[in-house]
Amino acid sequence: GASEADETLLLCSECGWGWCAPCVGACVGEAQLQALLAAGDDSEWRCMRCDSSQLDEALRPPPPAVAEGRAAAVVAEAVVAEAVVAEAV
Repeated sequence: GASEADETLLLCSECGWGWCAPCVGACVGEAQLQALLAAGDDSEWRCMRCDSSQLDEALRPPPPAVAEGRAAAVVAEAVVAEAVVAEAV
């Protein structure tokens, strides 16, 4: 079954459009979605149509140090996987 968050609609304080929680999460990221859900019904929220800057933030690439760390982790995983395969042979 669907979780409660999957069935939640977030209503824009400006235009009144309703957005399903999974769509908001896909557009602005899971952390921002969780913050919106935790803020509750009385909080003000402007949707991506009314405030596209939140899309800019969500789509901005990570800082170089974060990207390099991710790349290093992928390389490390590949080296470990290669070592495991070599050991098994």
